[in-house]
Amino acid sequence: MTPQQLQTIQLSEKLSALEASNTIYLDLSALYDRPLHVHTKLVEHLPDNLINFINLEHLVLTGFYSLRSLSVLFSLTKLKTLELSLCDALGNEIDIQWLKKIAVLSLKVCCYSPAKPITHFEQLTQIGKLTNLTKLTIYDLTQLVSLSGIEKLTNLTELSIRSCYGLVCIDAITTLPNLTKLELLDCDSLSKLDGLILLQKISYLWLCLPRYSGSYKEITQLINLETLEIDGKVCKQLTSLNDFYKLKKLQRLSLLGGSKLLSLNGIENLLMLTELTINGCHQLKNIEALSSLDKLAELAIYDCPQLKEIKVLNSLNKLTELNIIECNAIDNIDFAQWQVPECLKKLTLYHSGNLHLFNIVKLINLTTLILIGKSRENKTTWCSIEDIGELLSVQELLLARSITIHSLKPLKKLSKLTSLNLADRQIVLVADTKKLQLQYLEYIHLTGCEQLENINVQNLLPKLIKVPIDHECQ
Repeated sequence: MTPQQLQTIQLSEKLSALEASNTIYLDLSALYDRPLHVHTKLVEHLPDNLINFINLEHLVLTGFYSLRSLSVLFSLTKLKTLELSLCDALGNEIDIQWLKKIAVLSLKVCCYSPAKPITHFEQLTQIGKLTNLTKLTIYDLTQLVSLSGIEKLTNLTELSIRSCYGLVCIDAITTLPNLTKLELLDCDSLSKLDGLILLQKISYLWLCLPRYSGSYKEITQLINLETLEIDGKVCKQLTSLNDFYKLKKLQRLSLLGGSKLLSLNGIENLLMLTELTINGCHQLKNIEALSSLDKLAELAIYDCPQLKEIKVLNSLNKLTELNIIECNAIDNIDFAQWQVPECLKKLTLYHSGNLHLFNIVKLINLTTLILIGKSRENKTTWCSIEDIGELLSVQELLLARSITIHSLKPLKKLSKLTSLNLADRQIVLVADTKKLQLQYLEYIHLTGCEQLENINVQNLLPKLIKVPIDHECQ
């Protein structure tokens, strides 16, 4: 018996053990205890008993480096989703007819070695024959230069292309009549998006193009956009959002790396906006334009070091989630000034300096609170542990180098707490948790608590499932 035959038999036996389960989702990479490449590198053909999975809808093949045929898939009439990753031998030798019923196809590094000839996957010449495809994802096909052939996929609604470093032309997608979702990420050679304006059905667009040299104004003409994420050189062109006024349907907006963005002027035209993420806009000083966004529910501001004033948040009466990360010029937040502080459900603050939180007890419906300081030498507490103990709706609590804690007794009212994470060298004494009566607590995490003197968790109810304690705790 050859090694190839032995490996195929072992794979067949693994499949036989699953037949009775009528498995709908089957990931062959999960069938092995050891690294997948050890077991599958010699398999050239999938075992015949795979046809017994008559209800199989989703199949993932990972690390089948020698696999040359997918003919067994022809009998799987309900198979709709196929993911191929690290299947190096597939390509020119594959007969695409076995995949014609597939609706969702994902390809990742199907021909990794640059020394190998360009495959049908790299050229997409055969992909165009899969006319039932509605979703196509392509990763790491480094020899892919254009999308020629993809124009035949008239039923395609979602297209994601990631880390295809040789891609220089996407003209072919402009003829796809039903495309609604497009992702172009880390395609380093792609500098222009000619014809993008023709994709008027697009509702979701995510662009990360390091060498993009076209104008962002092409994007502002896609009037049916509901989700827009732009970073890299696309975002670096922005000085304001005044040109976005046509995007009346936009609900989710993410801007990463807008180094020239001084304010959010123009965002007041996006009245349907419910989610906004601003990241790495190092010149941004003013966000007052947010005051008119009465539907905004989730706001995340990352790494905006010039931003000092956020009083505009007081007027956002639908805000349920707020994340402010590394905006270190902000020195205080007063929740008493908020019109509807009870709307906020999740609050995350990561700050490298001294931050003062006033009237945090006003956040009576807060379920998640994450406060993380950076400096271990910082002696200023953001607010008192007693104030935290008044947030009776809190279920998840993470405090790290932000609150001076001498005892956990102030938390005894937090009867809904399920997760407690303390990473703070300032903890002096943690009281016996028996007295806290945290009946829902399932998770405790203590790290870096060098002066920790007493912790007793054995009296917590059986729901406590995880108690990781860092080795630095004495």
